[in-house]
Amino acid sequence: MEKDAILNQEMEDFKSSANSKPVQRPSSVFIRFLRNMKNVLMNMAPKHPQNCRAFFYCFRDLLALSGEDIMNGVTEPDRESDAYKIGMKAFYNEKMLESLGHFMLQDKSPCNTIAKVNIQGPRLEKGPFLAVIILMINEDRQEWRKEFSPEESAIIGCNEIMS
Repeated sequence: MEKDAILNQEMEDFKSSANSKPVQRPSSVFIRFLRNMKNVLMNMAPKHPQNCRAFFYCFRDLLALSGEDIMNGVTEPDRESDAYKIGMKAFYNEKMLESLGHFMLQDKSPCNTIAKVNIQGPRLEKGPFLAVIILMINEDRQEWRKEFSPEESAIIGCNEIMS
């Protein structure tokens, strides 16, 4: 059921209280968690850059591994596994390449669609960011991504992404 909810981008009505109007939200717990993590990344991580590495390992594992893989200590994704295929599809649908690239590039980001991110403290380590971004850029299965959006193309084409 969760797999179908992710792949079909299913929505459900949700009421935060008995008196509130219902709002649409993803029926997939995975997608709701991913959106919450993205929100926390953009709003909280800049204040605590020492935690950014953990965020990106979390994103990488969400993208490419199943819960069973994580529990068994698997660290390299299997491109043919259901977890990888579903995670990759979800990440493309949720525009994670744009969000993660924008966060990594900060004030050098070519994206104007997302609020600028200002990391406080030491220089941001790029390695964990690139792990997720490179997986997404190198994925060539057209059933998951048709074309990169202009924002994603700008992120990929930015000279700062690999420097």
